[in-house]
Amino acid sequence: MKITNKRLNEVFVFVPGLLVGHKIYNLLMVRDFLKTKVKKVYIHARERGMDLSERADWLVRILDSELDGRKVHLFGHSAGGLDIRLALHRRPDLMKNVVSLTTCGTPHRGTPIADQYLRALKSTKIDQMLFGSDKAEIIAKQFTWGYLQEFADTVQTIEELGGDKVFCLPCSISKKWKTPMINWRGLGTLKIANDSTVTVFSQTYGKVIDYMDVDHKAATLPFRYGLSWKTYQDVFMKVIENCEAVERGEL
Repeated sequence: MKITNKRLNEVFVFVPGLLVGHKIYNLLMVRDFLKTKVKKVYIHARERGMDLSERADWLVRILDSELDGRKVHLFGHSAGGLDIRLALHRRPDLMKNVVSLTTCGTPHRGTPIADQYLRALKSTKIDQMLFGSDKAEIIAKQFTWGYLQEFADTVQTIEELGGDKVFCLPCSISKKWKTPMINWRGLGTLKIANDSTVTVFSQTYGKVIDYMDVDHKAATLPFRYGLSWKTYQDVFMKVIENCEAVERGEL
């Protein structure tokens, strides 16, 4: 598929992950890039330290008020994908406005980092830098396998969300590359394979667009581990191309 000069007719809404949604400088850079590729773009920025329920409510308000019934392509990275699913569960009437729903790096079946973080919370006192709130344990539990199994049983199925309009773009570094993911006081440095951030299996939800050989954090942001700017641009372009194919009725 090749992207046309027409770009997208509907609004492209980007819902970033947990640790990025409040970083306005980075989000402005992404917005400026997206503005060169799509006609209408909205980036869902939010306050730091919100749990899943609060983030979903925040997104509902955006879709309800600021976007006011306009047709949208929803793209959620990491926790942003869970925010979208819960928001649409709470307001299923909003689904009529969703042209496509795409997730990338979303831990639909949990992430081992959550379990590691919870074990560290039990064994030592650590600061709240990771989540920026006093709800670190609550937020971390919302990324565990057990919690997300219950979550999946509660919210709509892929079929109820539209089936053919639900897509995913799993990201992972294919090489056996190790990276320090967390290095804060009391927790130390966790060195895990990049795949273990959010496994490809956990990310798979709906139709797979493609597999991106890119670090989890670098998938939608520049300035990560020295990777080129083109990395995050490639991810967004892959999603935009797919959205455009949906609009043309090819998918």
